Amino acid sequence: MSAFLVSDNHIDQLITVALHGPRDGKNARNWYQPSLKGTQTWGAESATEAGQMLLNENYNSLDARYPADKDGRHAFTYAGRGPRLTIVEAFKALDCYEYQSCEHDGWEASYARKFCDSLRGNLCSSMAGYDAAPWGIE
Repeated sequence: MSAFLVSDNHIDQLITVALHGPRDGKNARNWYQPSLKGTQTWGAESATEAGQMLLNENYNSLDARYPADKDGRHAFTYAGRGPRLTIVEAFKALDCYEYQSCEHDGWEASYARKFCDSLRGNLCSSMAGYDAAPWGIE
C-alpha cells in the first residue's frame, strides 16, 4: 500500500463541509457539525486547528510508511477555498484522506479518525430520502 500527503486544499474542503454541510444536503439549517476533540460544536475559529489535526495524521501515516523519508512538516491555515463539496464528493474526499492517513498504529484511536467517522455519519443523514426511509424494518 502506498500513501501520499493530501493537499491543503483537500483538507480545507473537508473542513468546509464539516462547518457548513454539503452543497447538495437536504437542509443546511439542520447540519450537525462533526465532533472535534470531544466538543459537540465548533466554528471557523477552530477550523485551522481541525485542519492541522488532519494534516498531522496524514504526516504520521507517511512517517510510518516511509520512515527514511522525513520531509519537513508545514502548518495548515484554513482558507475556505472553493465551493462546498457535494455529498458524493465529500464521501470520496474522506475515503482518500483516510486511505492516506491510516498507516500508523495510532490511527484507530485518533481524533482525526473520530472526526472522519462523525462527518461520514452526518453526510449519510444529509442525503435526500434519508428522513423518509423507515427507521425500523418489520
